[in-house]
Amino acid sequence: MNRSFYNHSHTGLRRMLCVVLAVLLLTAFISGCSKKPEETQPSTDSMLDLGNNTSAPTETTPSSDPSTEPTSETIDPELLNIRNAPSMTGTVIGHLNPGTKIDILREETSENLRWALIREGWICIEYLEQYQGPDGIILGGDTETTAPTETKPQETTKPTTGNTGNTGNTGNTGNTGNTGNTGNAGTNTGTGTTTSIPAVVTGSELNIRKDTSTTSDIVGQYKYGDRITILETSGSWGRTDKGWVHMDYVYKDGTTGKSPCKGVVTTNGLNIRSGPGTKYDAVGSLNTGARVNVLERIQIGDSWWGCIDKGWISLGYVYVDGTEGDGAGYGTVTGDAVNVRSGPGTGFDRVGSLNSGDDVDILFQIEIGDTAWGCIGVGKWICMDYVGMG
Repeated sequence: MNRSFYNHSHTGLRRMLCVVLAVLLLTAFISGCSKKPEETQPSTDSMLDLGNNTSAPTETTPSSDPSTEPTSETIDPELLNIRNAPSMTGTVIGHLNPGTKIDILREETSENLRWALIREGWICIEYLEQYQGPDGIILGGDTETTAPTETKPQETTKPTTGNTGNTGNTGNTGNTGNTGNTGNAGTNTGTGTTTSIPAVVTGSELNIRKDTSTTSDIVGQYKYGDRITILETSGSWGRTDKGWVHMDYVYKDGTTGKSPCKGVVTTNGLNIRSGPGTKYDAVGSLNTGARVNVLERIQIGDSWWGCIDKGWISLGYVYVDGTEGDGAGYGTVTGDAVNVRSGPGTGFDRVGSLNSGDDVDILFQIEIGDTAWGCIGVGKWICMDYVGMG
């Protein structure tokens, strides 16, 4: 009986242990299945560099965006550009101020423009106010932002005082002067006015263009002193038989020019010619004492010529009022109420008077008939019978 109780107890204990073990196993299984994994970020430490790194380098090259390059708007319009090549497309490497004097090393023509090489680079001669050749140039206020104008003549000094010693004919009556052929060249781009007026070129190298524009094709050039005929005008342009020229660089006969003056003929038989030079026809003559109103002065070779209402005369035989010449000196008026006249002679208008003891500066003396007359200023003459010199 004891044996059967032991067996019964032993069997029940084993069953209990089996149940507990089963519960533990089931609990462990359920716990393992319900546990969530940790949420982690993948590490980049172990990633391989395959050469596809797209990060920006620390050193960058300068931007070549055209918007960062200088433009014409960034250039002071009062300055003249210096370029690295004789071309408007050349890079601007510096500037020159108006009034700067510089030396020209070499000249070239490119794109129908004249260029000068200076120590700093290239400049466009078309934009120079005054060009003095090998001795240097004086820059004016024009710039490359302005449309090029036709070239201006080299500045020259006014004619020297007249020669009172010469008494002969100032030139032969030889070759006839051709004042210009007729004909039509180029295209008339405006409502022009027909003129057919003889003229003289006053520009050193005046471009002849196809139309009335500085951007029009150049079909030729005139030189300083060339005799031309203006067949018609359109605005500031004039047409010759070869094409259009800018009238700023042309003097039309009979008009008031840039250097008018008054003077007195100092010789007999001074020829009046149809143009500025002895090669033109003589169309009249003047004698000593003749009063002339010179409308413009032009230098042809070594001689100066003046345009008057009847034609052209050599200024070598004309005393220009206000200049110093023969008989110059200081004097004292010796008479009362001595007339001052507009020319050397009683036939000229009275423009004032002087009294005894007045000091006068005699600039020039000339004899008209048996009477000497002295110039004391522009348009002011006094009879020397009433002046004591010294």
